[in-house]
Amino acid sequence: MYYKTINRASLLQKGDWEKMEQAKRDFVDKGIHPSTNPILRPEVALSWERSAAYNVQPYLPLFPPDPSVERNNDLYKKNERLIETTKNMITEEIMELFAITHLLVILFDCDLNLLCFFVNPEDKSYFTTVANEGIPATDSGVEYISASCREEVLGTTAMMLALRYGCPAQTIGPENFHDTLRPTILSAAPITDNEGRTLGILALTREAPQEYWTTEAHRDQINALYWTSTMALSIEQQIEIKKRNEQLHNANRILEATLTFIDEGILLVNNQGHILKANPKSLDILGIQDDGDKLHNFYSYLKENSQLKHMISLRANVNSMEESLHFSDGDQTYLFSIRPILGEQSEATDSVVVRISDPKQIDTYIASRNSNVAHLTFQDILGDSPAITRAKDISMRFAASYENILILGESGTGKELFAQAIHNVSRPHGPFIALNCAAMPRNLVESELLGYEGGSFTGAERKGRPGKIELAQGGTLFLDEIGDMPYEVQAVLLRVLENHQVMRIGSDKYIDVEFRLIAATNQDLQELVRNRLFREDLYDRLSALKVIIPPLRERDQDVILLAEQFIRDYCDKMKWQIPLLSQSAKHLLLHYDWPGNVRQLQKSIIYAVTTFHGDRIEPQDFPDDVYLGYGEKCATMVGASLSPITENPLKEAEVGAICTALRSTSNDVTAAAKLLKMGRSTLYKKIKKFGIVLPVK
Repeated sequence: MYYKTINRASLLQKGDWEKMEQAKRDFVDKGIHPSTNPILRPEVALSWERSAAYNVQPYLPLFPPDPSVERNNDLYKKNERLIETTKNMITEEIMELFAITHLLVILFDCDLNLLCFFVNPEDKSYFTTVANEGIPATDSGVEYISASCREEVLGTTAMMLALRYGCPAQTIGPENFHDTLRPTILSAAPITDNEGRTLGILALTREAPQEYWTTEAHRDQINALYWTSTMALSIEQQIEIKKRNEQLHNANRILEATLTFIDEGILLVNNQGHILKANPKSLDILGIQDDGDKLHNFYSYLKENSQLKHMISLRANVNSMEESLHFSDGDQTYLFSIRPILGEQSEATDSVVVRISDPKQIDTYIASRNSNVAHLTFQDILGDSPAITRAKDISMRFAASYENILILGESGTGKELFAQAIHNVSRPHGPFIALNCAAMPRNLVESELLGYEGGSFTGAERKGRPGKIELAQGGTLFLDEIGDMPYEVQAVLLRVLENHQVMRIGSDKYIDVEFRLIAATNQDLQELVRNRLFREDLYDRLSALKVIIPPLRERDQDVILLAEQFIRDYCDKMKWQIPLLSQSAKHLLLHYDWPGNVRQLQKSIIYAVTTFHGDRIEPQDFPDDVYLGYGEKCATMVGASLSPITENPLKEAEVGAICTALRSTSNDVTAAAKLLKMGRSTLYKKIKKFGIVLPVK
């Protein structure tokens, strides 16, 4: 709303026109400052002074407008909303009025670049000819022309005053600094946004009447300024309405896109159950074709005594209510949440939002949130020995099938690593659920595997809990140490594998499940079957595809590769410098039996990296059980017998080193002494001292 205008509040007296013309002549020719002339308004006088400072020549011809199509297009694109809104506001009735009164409406941008003007095509008035010289008017009455009307170019105008002072302004005849505009009366008003920024200037021009001093002429001037101000305000309002409509439209588009992306059903339902809005997932769940505005009733999918229906009618807040939807081919259970739509006074309206969630998807999400994700792949299985290469090749071929897989191997060989790698080939986007059958009490294995309903037994969670089988939906269930699974639970697992359905403890409903089973054990299942400790029919189900993981002692040089990788991994984790393995340490790694396999090797490497001194890891840096076991094996390899005095661990270590040197030199004492960096006689003394008996040559 405007609270100020720059215009003449009182009538011009006869002769005032001529006095203003003379004041301009005196200023331009004689340098008499206009601010001393009482006939001029202060805003006009100051603008004249600025115009002269900009070297505007009021009595020289103006430069013609720039007809550049490129410039016009750029200005149009930049101000398209302003131009189109103004065009829509200038009605046919207004255009007819222009023809009668010889009015011209001009639109400027916020930098006083002329964007377009509106004129009746039949009007050939003076100002129309001047403004559009050489460019014929269009049938639409809208002309686009590029010209700057800034103070630096055109001098004082009502448009410049409106822009400078942010309010409607009017200039009469000679008040306009350039003589081209002397016969005109200009009325202008700024068009601003809600934040007070100027979007453009709207101007109305007409030829000044010869009897400019009359009451009728003054009234016409006031009406022209009032019309311009009112029209500018109307344009502002329309621009703001369009802006808000666009924001609302964009918000709706974002909401639609968001609802499309959400992998849950979202419904807007009124009190009578009519579906007012639905996202694609809910339409898919309900089996509804997207048929425009046709109303479907959500209640038709619910039973008559449905608790969910009652909650919707109450417009209550509900979280994860479990209920079944009725379809022609049977019932399907979902989880429902309800949120009422609140009005301006925070009162519930007659509509609610209903979210439909698939329990299987929620279980999968819970599984992933509980870190039930397989991170390892076949690339993480180090080793290129024939034994491990064969195991990897067979596993990758098995991964492409849908059958259950049985992984056999000693403890610590990496059976779960293989299981994860198989999962990431066959079902990389599903959950990987692992259960160690030997790590749980026998009475809990069944509930952990099947899940249970709330209140099924003492200590059960109130809302119940899905079992590992449910959580493995669409993914892999890895049962480690399956040989330790209770015999009675084996029958339940077999039924699940045959029917692809599971029933929670305490429930009377079957839940469809689809998963792949990978089982692992370090036991001889066939021996367990013979002793009636493992079901033969379950063994047959599991053993169609078998993978045998070789022990570490059968993997040749893989032990060095694994050891060096474990050293790098642990040193990177601890931010330590990476040490090297001595030749003696490598000899230990290659000739020790590693009964605990890769797991024992990894722990031994961590021990050695933590305790070694110097720049290399030596045999004595390994744990005692590894080091002493290695020494005993070395003594056996060279055919030596150990004296009882070597039971001391330190002496045992020294014996191991001597035996290793003798073995590597084929029992050549001289060569072994050089390898041990001691004299030949010293070595003979130690051999005698420790009772090492060399084989007879």
